[in-house]
Formats: sequence, structure tokens, C-alpha cells
Amino acid sequence: MRDARGRFTPGNSGNAKGRPRKGFTFGDELDKALQKKHRGRIKRGLVLDKLVDLAIDGDVKAIRVICSLQFDRYQLELKTEIMDRIEALEAYIESTNKTN
Repeated sequence: MRDARGRFTPGNSGNAKGRPRKGFTFGDELDKALQKKHRGRIKRGLVLDKLVDLAIDGDVKAIRVICSLQFDRYQLELKTEIMDRIEALEAYIESTNKTN
């Protein structure tokens, strides 16, 4: 409602429905899921532990994920050089697996 001067009266506004809600992204949903607990531990820690275990066992994809997470976080300029080395390592591992 407006008064004689065209201003909104107290308790009324021109935006009755309010501000639109923010849409949720995949990242938001993933963060919520990883903050929950599973058997007494936070899932984020469980996922990171598994990722590190896979990397230690030589899983190049896990190594790549860990590196990309670190590079995104710190925005290092060496990313392309190291990613090229990882790709070379992947090619080497695939070639040695084919010969065995």
C-alpha cells in the first residue's frame, strides 16, 4: 500500500514475495553431503583418506585429482608443466602394463 505521496506505508513493501532464493549448485550439494557423518567420521575426511590411499598405491587418476585440487587452491603457475609430466607418467605406466 502507498500513501498519498506515493511512498510505501509502514509494514508494506513493493516486494511482497521478497528476494528470490539462491539456486543450489552441484558444489553446494556436494559440500553438504561431505559435511555429514558416516560411522562417526565426517565424510570429507573419509573421501580424502581413500583418495590418498589410491594415490599411494600408484593410481595416477587419484594423483591427478590431488594435484588439481592443490593447484586450484593455490593457483600455481607450474600446473601445466606438472600435468604434462603426469600425462607422461600415465603413458609410461600404460606401456609397461601392455608389455607385462
